[in-house]
Amino acid sequence: MKSSPGVAARAFTTLGENQINILAISTSPIRLSVVVDGSQAAEAVRCLHTAFDLDSDSVFEETQLSAEEIAAKMNKGR
Repeated sequence: MKSSPGVAARAFTTLGENQINILAISTSPIRLSVVVDGSQAAEAVRCLHTAFDLDSDSVFEETQLSAEEIAAKMNKGR
């Protein structure tokens, strides 16, 4: 991801640690897409939401921040 280095690594690590097999990967400077088996899709989403703190109430607060502010917050967590 262009402004957030390490996002792909965190996503792949999270899926691997949860035994979710990635069937295909597509990336662009602003997007990361993965294909997983349909039987693992819900678990993949849950794991990624947890890994990126998207299942917390603070997500709604962060949507009011600029892309640079969000990237800075993500980089602080390393």
